[in-house]
Amino acid sequence: MGGPGRGIDFFSDRHLDAFQNYLRKYPISVSSISLNRLNDIGLVSFDVHNVAQQVLELAERALTVANHLGARRIVIPGFRRSYIKSQLDFERTAQALRKITELPGMNEMEVAYETVIDATLQHQLNRFALGKLNMQFDLGNPCLYRLSAAEIWRDVAMIACNAIHVKDIPLDRSRGYVPLGNGRAKLQRSFEELAIVKPVPKTFILEGHYFNDPERRLREDLVGLTELIRSAQAMHQA
Repeated sequence: MGGPGRGIDFFSDRHLDAFQNYLRKYPISVSSISLNRLNDIGLVSFDVHNVAQQVLELAERALTVANHLGARRIVIPGFRRSYIKSQLDFERTAQALRKITELPGMNEMEVAYETVIDATLQHQLNRFALGKLNMQFDLGNPCLYRLSAAEIWRDVAMIACNAIHVKDIPLDRSRGYVPLGNGRAKLQRSFEELAIVKPVPKTFILEGHYFNDPERRLREDLVGLTELIRSAQAMHQA
């Protein structure tokens, strides 16, 4: 849910119904709804009244969309204007996340926070939300901050969702589609490192731009994901 001009307009019931009809054409299930619009609004400004109102209204809409599409997870991203840079940012974000988890009906969902901040802070957020908040790990994010994907996973796996998101990052720094393994996310190295950390991740979910030419793109990325997994396994079995 990225907001106006960013993919499907999930804030329109008509577009939501159309998207559901579109999904029926393909053997695809929606596992999670990500509130990407929060990256533009800023969880770190949650103490401002109109921001808090926007955040909670968006979370309520995400709950409606998730129930409509059969998704059981709502992802709250913590990047750009929502990225935690100070203690005050952390406190405001923690307050926002706790309020979101306390919304009526949200207890039936898995609520996850997607970030690359220090693992200690991620554990603190989990405790502040009374254990109702998990961490969503995404293999594409660490490269943007020059961090080790395997090290982050090792430190947050105990409070992370059991499914890792996989996306690649375009070489030209656009937000468009790039076939898995052809971008700058260094996915091959990340998979090789993940194959030897504990716990070894078992489930991966593709995250990408599949609205245009979906059959070809999904097919190519499924093949790419399979090759990345098999290559990492073969390397450590040799």
